[in-house]
Amino acid sequence: MKKKSYLITFSFLICAALLVFNLNMEKGNAGEQDLSEEQLAANKVKELNDRVAAGEEKIIDDSASFPALTEEELYKQSDLIVVGKVKKTVKEYNIHTDIPFSEFEFQVKEYIKLNNEYKDNKLIVTQDGNSEISFDKHPLLESNKDYILFLNVHKEGNETKLIMVGGPNGKFEIENEKVSTYGSLQELKGKELNQFIKESKVKASKQ
Repeated sequence: MKKKSYLITFSFLICAALLVFNLNMEKGNAGEQDLSEEQLAANKVKELNDRVAAGEEKIIDDSASFPALTEEELYKQSDLIVVGKVKKTVKEYNIHTDIPFSEFEFQVKEYIKLNNEYKDNKLIVTQDGNSEISFDKHPLLESNKDYILFLNVHKEGNETKLIMVGGPNGKFEIENEKVSTYGSLQELKGKELNQFIKESKVKASKQ
């Protein structure tokens, strides 16, 4: 995966890690011992996203990391477009010791754009960031939440990963039958879900 330029110092990484550690310690370890690793990771993701949304946490300034995309570029660069729900956090890991990533199990309800390699109703999606270090404008996917994802099939060596096109540009949250985005296409925010899907199928067919 292409390495992104992080606007964050090593000392700030240490501070962020210590902050998350202290918050977890305050909650106590007794109850958490009964939870699975997947549930613990999902809980940490939700906690981090809640803090970022409330303005209590701004961990990484990603203004230079995710360039704006036009609608045409978004549809052209997408290998598949899916509607569905995040089921769980699969794992978290670092590349080159300090570049965080997370993988999520995504339950597909509908394919807007198909790819011959991916036809199953379950996908593993990779996203920049993890439960301790996240982009302020690209919050992590959350379990049991519905999304429309514009995905690129990224192959590197023997590994193949599904990543969101342009980071937040390729992720649309679904809430109350409307779509929302942190990406550059803010004019699509608030569009009715059925209309968005209908128009997306037409646009995808032209690429």
